[in-house]
Amino acid sequence: MKKIYFPNLNGLRFFAALSVMVYHFFGANVLNGHFGVILFFVLSGFLITYLLIEEQKNTNTISIKKFYVRRILRIWPLYFFILILSTVLIFFETGLDNSYSQALPYYLVFIPNLAFVMNISIKYASILWSIGAEEQFYLLWPWIICKIKVKKLFLIFLIMILFWSFATHLIDFINYNYLSNIESIGIFSKFLGRMGFSAMATGALVALVFRYHPKILQFIFHPLIQITVISLTLTIWIGNLLPHIAIIDQVYSILFAIIIANFALNSKVIFSLENVILNYLGKISFGLYVYHLIAFRLIGHLSQILSFDIPKIILFIFGLLLTITLSSISYKYLEKPFLRLKLNKFTVIKSGNEITKTKPH
Repeated sequence: MKKIYFPNLNGLRFFAALSVMVYHFFGANVLNGHFGVILFFVLSGFLITYLLIEEQKNTNTISIKKFYVRRILRIWPLYFFILILSTVLIFFETGLDNSYSQALPYYLVFIPNLAFVMNISIKYASILWSIGAEEQFYLLWPWIICKIKVKKLFLIFLIMILFWSFATHLIDFINYNYLSNIESIGIFSKFLGRMGFSAMATGALVALVFRYHPKILQFIFHPLIQITVISLTLTIWIGNLLPHIAIIDQVYSILFAIIIANFALNSKVIFSLENVILNYLGKISFGLYVYHLIAFRLIGHLSQILSFDIPKIILFIFGLLLTITLSSISYKYLEKPFLRLKLNKFTVIKSGNEITKTKPH
């Protein structure tokens, strides 16, 4: 069975992680890293959906058990390691307070995004809110792909996109105008906004269109469309021209979906992100995403110890290098053994680097 590789996705993963790091170090006025998380969500929805569709096509079924084991082997080792490492750091810094005790159960059952909107996140592990959102998506997704016919999948994806794009706004409107701002309803609305399902469904829709109606994508493959979408995305993102609300998240999701489709599926993409450095940094992007808060904290301690001022950009570069170092060690000694087990025992459709490429259109 041919292995699948979509070019440029590792480069996009790295830039998504980098945007989050810039955001957490310099603040939203420099770059709103939340939209980097939206890029991660769209990427995840695209790749996971395509692999599930291919599995169903090649085997006439989807092994739900193997899917869940694959996700566990990819996510859980690093997820729980960061949770343990954060606990140790908090213990030695300030001790484990009531906020930590309140938040921990949410992390253990993979709803850290609910803890996030309740403002009881665990320091250094708060970034895991988006990992929880993806885990919630994974609980649902293989059943949808397996049980629903292709024609209905298009409709299901569109309904999900519309619901998660507008539900929070509708709930907030009703709560504010008719229910006197009930706190629990407000939290539920924020929780929906932190599930990321509209972004992941948008990526899934691209995978579905590519698999069954690839000619539809020819329009967005035009060089003028590529230039326009990339320029528009960078302008509104770097310029911080649009607020972070659910409907705007969906605007970014659509723009990112067009960019992903071109980089992954278009043989005439206007430029390539395929090189050794970006491929490696994308491969360790999970680590970059979850270790950078700890790395920046360590660099902050170092700057306080030194008796002279260090320009902030220099501190960021050192923090980035430390994050890359930690992520590389983590990938080699913590993640890779589990990934090898995942590949050898539980993978049905193989994908990744250094393998046969899916032919771009």
